[in-house]
Amino acid sequence: MFNASLHRLISVFLLIAGAGLMSGCSFMEPNTFNFIVDMPPGFKYKAVVNYIPAPGETCTVARKDNKATVYNYRWWEEYAPSIEIKLKRTINDCPLIMRSVQLKMYSVYGKESGDFGVDKAFVFLRDEKNDGYTLWNKPFDAAGVTLVEGQCQSLFRTSGKPRILRKLLSCKNINAQGVLENQVPTGAYTFEQLAGKTVKLKLTWAAQDRPYFKGFWLKTPEGWRPCTGRWDTPNEELCTTPPKFTDFVMVDGRRCTVYPDCTPRKESD
Repeated sequence: MFNASLHRLISVFLLIAGAGLMSGCSFMEPNTFNFIVDMPPGFKYKAVVNYIPAPGETCTVARKDNKATVYNYRWWEEYAPSIEIKLKRTINDCPLIMRSVQLKMYSVYGKESGDFGVDKAFVFLRDEKNDGYTLWNKPFDAAGVTLVEGQCQSLFRTSGKPRILRKLLSCKNINAQGVLENQVPTGAYTFEQLAGKTVKLKLTWAAQDRPYFKGFWLKTPEGWRPCTGRWDTPNEELCTTPPKFTDFVMVDGRRCTVYPDCTPRKESD
């Protein structure tokens, strides 16, 4: 009888302990958030996550020990469009919290290793809610997803003696009111807002490309034409009146006079 009572007592204890563990697990605060992207074809990104001592901590960690976590470091070889990012970590017994995610977006437009444009975006972790960030942040939907949204544009120019066309990337933030701002795409959230949630970087193309240098290309009915003649070189130069035009080389090797449709150069041009 004693053994039976002891067995029942142990069973009850294990049941209570198990319930306590399950209850404790259910209230554990998430320590990560998901980062996903919705970007045009040809885009990839690299993410650099930086950490600092958590609020209220007096400890420090040497930079050599507190190196940034990098995702898609060699984005042209191995690439993961969706990643999971830690909000907190501990190094040398010092509790750290994420400070920022610096994103570099790459837009590939050719086959050579340097045929890409690049721009940045940011996700910041802040201590408390601040009205100064309300224009940046869009609300989380029912699935726990929020958007960092931007519009990107290719800025074209020529480079080098062959006057090869290069495309630089410029991405601007679209705020919570849908207004295009003169800053890179940015989101800033509290720990409570990010933990267990998802941030989606959504980028779209502007309707048209534009020249990198103002006044160096002239828009014609056929397209953009690069000017020359201002400084007596064959290179892309500030337009004159009347305009004089030069040619350029597309990344695929075609010699052209008009962007974006090329209109191959004639000998009489």
